Amino acid sequence: MTAKEEKLQFIRERIKQLREFLLTSNQVLSLNVDGMSVSFDRAGAIKELQDLERQEMNLLRPNNWMRSVDLSQAFS
Repeated sequence: MTAKEEKLQFIRERIKQLREFLLTSNQVLSLNVDGMSVSFDRAGAIKELQDLERQEMNLLRPNNWMRSVDLSQAFS
């Protein structure tokens, strides 16, 4: 397995964990992954999920980065 495939697999596992957490009514989450423990609240989970989804998209479509650049304020 290549490094890119390993990273994608890790990202998808974290996305799955975060989505499961967000579907519950728990306010705080503590995850243990490979001996590392992480605790965060729902707002932190949502932010991490968005970041991971962006990373997943970048790994799946590496030439798609231009579509995520916000130029709305570039010429103001």
